[in-house]
Amino acid sequence: MLRSQMLVDYRKFRTARVLIFVDVSDSKKAARLLREHGEAIERLAAQFSAQLLMAESARIDPERIVEEDVADAWLLLRLEGPNRALATRKSPQYLNLDARHDWENHAFQELVRQIRETREINDQVAGHYSRYSFNAPAGLAEDPRPGIS
Repeated sequence: MLRSQMLVDYRKFRTARVLIFVDVSDSKKAARLLREHGEAIERLAAQFSAQLLMAESARIDPERIVEEDVADAWLLLRLEGPNRALATRKSPQYLNLDARHDWENHAFQELVRQIRETREINDQVAGHYSRYSFNAPAGLAEDPRPGIS
């Protein structure tokens, strides 16, 4: 199986940190989700070298994931019934795998969108601060004690 990563920082070759959550709020639905979509989830995780975590959807805090730089991109996979949408405009990272759509392709595109957004933010911040030099004064550059920098 092909394992790959996506670059976020092209200067330092930092790769994207991707999380894929599986909703285990209802254990029967979670078991069915893994049974029916396990191979596709595994393929998606491999494409981004993503970490796959099981969590209760109510306990996931999207703001904290972004603010504390836990991941560059993330998805929450769950089963909400065939009459519900695959995703919503308000929460595109919450995917209903019961929907009658190509969720794997949609998930791939959503992760790429989030990673591009992260890269653009990093480029803006790096571009803003690149005009400043952060060199320490000569006397503070190195500490003579071993192991202290």
